Amino acid sequence: MKKFIIALMAFALVITLAGCGGGGGGGSAVDQNVVKYNGYVQSEKFEKDDTCSSIREALKDMEDNFVKDDLTGTQKSNILKANISKSFKNTTNPDSSRDNLISTMKSRFNRYIVNEWGFKVTDYSPKNDPKATEITTKCSIRLDLVLKEGKSGTVTKWNSAVLDRDIVWEYKEEDGVTKWRIKSGFPYDRSKDF
Repeated sequence: MKKFIIALMAFALVITLAGCGGGGGGGSAVDQNVVKYNGYVQSEKFEKDDTCSSIREALKDMEDNFVKDDLTGTQKSNILKANISKSFKNTTNPDSSRDNLISTMKSRFNRYIVNEWGFKVTDYSPKNDPKATEITTKCSIRLDLVLKEGKSGTVTKWNSAVLDRDIVWEYKEEDGVTKWRIKSGFPYDRSKDF
């Protein structure tokens, strides 16, 4: 019985520490964007819409490859580049361009360890339209980044989410390949997009 009481007390202590973010320092605040992101559910219609299959593949490709330790910053930025339209422009940032986006992200990939990079599409339009040449996804992006040892950066770690961004995809031919690519809305400028 004594062992059971001790085990119960230890369990209660673990739960208490988890609730306040750890022991000793009073804990840290939980980022509410992360809480909301984790509560979001990917749209079932988006998951089943044949028109969006290559958009889902592109998001999965980025989500999987951005966290790989064996890929260089150049390789990761090339994966991103393959999914960005040459006409890329963000409405929140008139200075945005595909080249600026790729250059910025390559620098970040070289300086930061990416622990998580997740995408959730909660809504999109138009739905089930095989003739669509433009699709807007209501997308949230979860980021967990840590500055690499010996590198410099504005922040040493970033653990948050960019919520409910309208990411616009266009279906067109570029360099002999016709596919869905991001035309606007991909957040990358912390001063304007986040």
